[in-house]
Amino acid sequence: FPRSDRTVTKLNVKDWRTKVKEDQMWLVMYYEDGSSDQQGTADNFREVCKRMAHYIKCGAVDCSDSKSENLCSARGSTKDIFLFAYKSHSRPVKYEGPTTEPAPLRRFVEKKYPSFVHQCSSKKQTEQYVNKRSKLPKVVLFSASSSSHTAPLLFKALAKRFVAKYLFAQAAWTDSWLKQEFKLSQRKEKKTARKHPKSVVAMKEVNGQVHHYYGKMDYKSIGTWLLKFKPVKVTDQDLKQATPKTKVEELTKASSRKYFSSAGFVVLFVLPTSIDAMPAYETLIQRSVAPYRKDKLFKFVCVDTSKQGRSFLDAFGGAAGDDGTIAVVALKPKSLKYAKTVTSSAWLQGQGTGKDNLKKQHKVSLDSSTKEISSFLESLLSGGQKLSKISALPVLRS
Repeated sequence: FPRSDRTVTKLNVKDWRTKVKEDQMWLVMYYEDGSSDQQGTADNFREVCKRMAHYIKCGAVDCSDSKSENLCSARGSTKDIFLFAYKSHSRPVKYEGPTTEPAPLRRFVEKKYPSFVHQCSSKKQTEQYVNKRSKLPKVVLFSASSSSHTAPLLFKALAKRFVAKYLFAQAAWTDSWLKQEFKLSQRKEKKTARKHPKSVVAMKEVNGQVHHYYGKMDYKSIGTWLLKFKPVKVTDQDLKQATPKTKVEELTKASSRKYFSSAGFVVLFVLPTSIDAMPAYETLIQRSVAPYRKDKLFKFVCVDTSKQGRSFLDAFGGAAGDDGTIAVVALKPKSLKYAKTVTSSAWLQGQGTGKDNLKKQHKVSLDSSTKEISSFLESLLSGGQKLSKISALPVLRS
């Protein structure tokens, strides 16, 4: 590897300190100059580096050079290839595949390349991405050949480059709900199919404005398109207003007629008091139900036990409200079957306080309760939740 090589950078100890940056990915080959058995490996290594020039930096360390001795001894090798994925905060990964052709090495880099791309391969994943509160715009690659496991290297590299500017995701063309969120109409879809039958990129700003990219599907072109958008200053208040909310009203005698005629699940948040008296409850409820906001199987309501009394709790086995807990009851009114989970309200401690330790405690506990409720709702969707029977629907007070 001569110094004049534009594809592969020759590295010694001094070069390593000045050229190898922590925000880059490096594929580095260690070799001994004049070794005839490594010539084929070097040619294949250079071929991979040419094809992946936009995504990684490539270097070569000559272990027969005294200036590189420390670099070689640090890796304990003079004839290996390592991938340094600094951005993923991981240790260098040694390549142990064949070197007789470039394809296996290229696949190794693609597999090990760190991903900042959210996979929208299920309804829950899609809704979590759409409902995620963030000051960053969202960018989605819609692809006909979308994989449920990995994003294409092109998109991984773009996500890595713009990790501080955008939230990236990958989805299939068949995800009609996400296409609707990003305003990909049938007319535009047909236009896209004529030009690029495999994929299209859509970007949605925090203020709701949507942009579509119909140009070349390459790193430089898409990168140039993303660079032209100036970041919009977004306050926490703006973010709060932009986040869609799920309607969760209070269950009363009057409204029970509407909800108890539902064919799906009526999800009851059984609270010791009303949301008006304790607005913090709404934070937990909205965070828990966000992924299921558009799911027709669920209708969400809250029950104030200070108004409805102990008899309402007893209908579902009690155990909520008396000991600082909150019950979530999923009721199927038509079949008189229900399932229940109980979560702690310890997360209320530290709410609104200025003390850092209490704030942290509040966040951890709130995250834990949100996860418990979300897991409960997910198990209802999958049919994995055991249902109990009640003799009659509970009678509510006015």
